[in-house]
Amino acid sequence: MTQSTPVEDERTAYRVATLPLEYGTTRINQLFTRGYNRYIVDGEDQPEDLLNDLERFGTAAFKEDVRANAAEEPFVDEPGTLAVLATLSAICVKAHPKFEHVPPRKVQVLYDIRELYVNNLASLLREFGDGGLQQDIAEVLYAKGPGEDGPHPGRVCTGIKEMPEFGEGLYLEIPMAAASRECLVHADTETRRSRRTAHSRQEQLPLCARR
Repeated sequence: MTQSTPVEDERTAYRVATLPLEYGTTRINQLFTRGYNRYIVDGEDQPEDLLNDLERFGTAAFKEDVRANAAEEPFVDEPGTLAVLATLSAICVKAHPKFEHVPPRKVQVLYDIRELYVNNLASLLREFGDGGLQQDIAEVLYAKGPGEDGPHPGRVCTGIKEMPEFGEGLYLEIPMAAASRECLVHADTETRRSRRTAHSRQEQLPLCARR
């Protein structure tokens, strides 16, 4: 049976875009191919279109309001294109003489690009509307690691639902016993206090793209 690839299958493209470290170089390159295909018209490359979109994306990453708004409405409308623009933006930043000898972890612009990517991807996933895909992603993101008391025997993410008492939007339902320590520390003090007696922890869906 032939495996679907990110080039032609949108669901697979979302999985690779959200969980790149879970896939090999081949799948990631196929995601980039999907994104670059947007800039090929009648067999001819359209470098000017790519450069224009790259400048637009890179400039937007500097703007806090644009990064925040991308969580509600996608700034880029396709996962492959998003991966290409975010990756090229990061490459351009790291190649700039100003950052030539600066460790990437100390370059704020790279964090801004990542935030725009994550927020944009979260809103695209929400519009894609595949609850099963979102649940599968949550299974990987929030599962216990090998050294964290062993894997949970059941599902890590047991549901996706609206919870008006915690605000608008969809929430991931993750049992405390199934969640990784990294997942558990996302809650702030107030959230932990208000949910101390709960049997499961709810994560707002846009957080699903964070590791």
